[in-house]
Amino acid sequence: MPSRTEKTTKVALVRAPPPNWPLPLQNRGWSGIRINILETIQAGLDLIREAKAAGAELIAFPELWFPGFPKWREQNNWRKTHLPSYIENSLEMGSPEWQSLMDGIKSAGIWTALGFSERAGQSIFMSQALISPEGEVVMHRRKLRPSGSERDMFSDGTVDQLQVRNTPLGRVGMLQCAEQFYPSMTFIMAAQRPKLHIGAWPMALDFDDDSDSIFYNASLVTRGAGSYALNSGAYVLMPAVGYCFVYDPLMQIVAHMDNSVDYTEHPLLYHTLPTTELFSEATHDPNAQASWAILQQLNEAFPAEIPREPGVLVPRQETSIEWMTSPKMQWSEIGPATPWPADLPRDS
Repeated sequence: MPSRTEKTTKVALVRAPPPNWPLPLQNRGWSGIRINILETIQAGLDLIREAKAAGAELIAFPELWFPGFPKWREQNNWRKTHLPSYIENSLEMGSPEWQSLMDGIKSAGIWTALGFSERAGQSIFMSQALISPEGEVVMHRRKLRPSGSERDMFSDGTVDQLQVRNTPLGRVGMLQCAEQFYPSMTFIMAAQRPKLHIGAWPMALDFDDDSDSIFYNASLVTRGAGSYALNSGAYVLMPAVGYCFVYDPLMQIVAHMDNSVDYTEHPLLYHTLPTTELFSEATHDPNAQASWAILQQLNEAFPAEIPREPGVLVPRQETSIEWMTSPKMQWSEIGPATPWPADLPRDS
């Protein structure tokens, strides 16, 4: 913890769900849910103003908080009843809805890390953006490779967006959800020596809660973030609906809030960071575990007996809105490792 005389940076992590949204933590489905980006923007701005009033300099939102993460998307014929609306209510940068959000952030005067479904051209993306207190986009990226059936909806991002930058907030990088596990993303980011990492998870259960997939359990969520904190030397912020937390560079959880705390009363988790530790002029460390030399070692050590096959995972994939809204669209997988509630019929 910083001393009383040391300058600190107060951060706020969003743990409340978007408005009018199914609550996966309670196994509630999509019946009666109406997606509305304008309502979501208003609720987001309320949280932004609340964080600013509490003295926070940065507020970070969970993955796809605008307009919400499509959990249980495979049930109740969701691709017909909600997918077209989800696409329509995804944010398009430069649109009136986007400008309304930027104007609200500027009015509040606080750094804001957004997690949003981005509509661009004929695709939607799982996107993050770091917005300055002046309402300007400082960083923007798209999830490099959406996970599982997310890839049936969202198109892939590009590797050039795996960037760490010096900002007035510190040396900042961003990843989301399972990206915090994969060396193809974490190695490149850690090699750039971030000091403040803005992660994002859609939702998280408590450590002892096995009511849903392990992919949403804090025991798994914290491990990826902790490993990344240790390898990169960064403070890691992990906003998520439900359980959210902050790691220090030594892989210690220094702040958290679990699901026993009512999110309506406490929609934000606050924590203060030592400001001086968020800045660095070093863009790399030749002696770090994530470095050019280690990259060469990995390449040289790759087993010769493994065929040099490109496979189907890495080649960039774009999913068109036309295909998503056509009768041909089918989910590639349904609820992997998820205890499926009996009252939530799967898509036919």
